[in-house]
Amino acid sequence: MKKEELRKKLNKLGIHPSSYNLNERSIIGDEFVVRKNGDKWEVFYSERDKKLETQQFNTESEAYNYLYKRFVEEEQIIKNSRAGLYLKKP
Repeated sequence: MKKEELRKKLNKLGIHPSSYNLNERSIIGDEFVVRKNGDKWEVFYSERDKKLETQQFNTESEAYNYLYKRFVEEEQIIKNSRAGLYLKKP
């Protein structure tokens, strides 16, 4: 997946651009980040200047595909919880 394709898909999901950073600016807060690190691409969540849940990929396209999948999964959890289908274990 290319950057513009990802941006369009995230927009279609209703994901606000401030929720992610596609290696175009400094990290400004709580957001998912895709950036090149050496010869790899990494995706992580930035929270209070900490990198959380870091995943590494060989290509930019793989990183974008992963980020899209993460947002789709998060949206599904939210939809299921609204419908009363998401049950927490005691």
